[in-house]
Order: sequence, then C-alpha cells, then structure tokens
Amino acid sequence: MDKHIGQLSGDMISQQINTLSIIPSQAAIAPTTPQPTESQPVQLLNRLFASVVKALKDIVIIRHQATEPILPQEQVTILRFNIQAKLLQAELAVMQRQNKLYQACLTQAIDLITKHFVSNNTATANVLHILQELQQTNLQPDLPTLTESLTATTIKS
Repeated sequence: MDKHIGQLSGDMISQQINTLSIIPSQAAIAPTTPQPTESQPVQLLNRLFASVVKALKDIVIIRHQATEPILPQEQVTILRFNIQAKLLQAELAVMQRQNKLYQACLTQAIDLITKHFVSNNTATANVLHILQELQQTNLQPDLPTLTESLTATTIKS
C-alpha cells in the first residue's frame, strides 16, 4: 500500500501528465468508403474533374497541415491542471483516510485522461496503469471482529 500511495505523492504522475498527447479532432479524419463501380457518364465526369484539378494545380497551392487538437492550448493546460488537482485531492484524501473521496478523485482523473488524451500513447498508458493500481488500494481495510481479536491476543498454554 505504501508503494502505491508514495507514487501518488510527488511529481512523478504530474510530470507524466504534462507529456500526454491530446486526441486529434475527429472532423479532420475523413472516413474511407469503398468505391462503387462507375458507369460511363460517371467515368466521363471523373476524367473531366481530374483534368480541371490538374489545370488548377498550377494556380492553387494546397498545403497539408497537422490536425489541430479538439481543445485550444489554453484549455489543454486547464485540463492538465484539473487532472493534477484531482490527484492532489486524492492525496489529501489519503492523509485523512477518506476512501470514498480517494476513489472518486482517481476515477475522475482516469475518466478525464481516457476522454481527452490518446490512449495508445505509452505515456498515457503508464499514467493510467499507475492510477488503476492506486485505485486498488483500500484506505479503510476491514477490521477483524471482536472474537477474532480476542482469539488472536489470547496466549495458548
């Protein structure tokens, strides 16, 4: 338990959160559809369109740019701060032995990370793995019953 809670405190997760990659915009990714068989008028129109595009290539310059994230940079920074705030709140819950608050904060941090950051990135996978391990920690383990305590403390002769 101490190993996992020690991972929560400190800057290890906070530094890793700053390296996570945001999910790119879904509007920039065009779905691919299978091409249907073309009839003769459609082929004629396609050839005409191709010749027009070829003629326009000398006039119009098309530049391809990297896709922008869904969120502007300011909002990404705020998102990272929110995740770090949830982790600090979980750390405070550890000190106060509030298991429900601890679990809720870790769940919210995991949800924010999975919703807004690239899931197949190694940094994201590492952070999620650490948070899921931390989530397995119970801050209020079940206490033994009174009879179990008495039998454990009695000396057998």
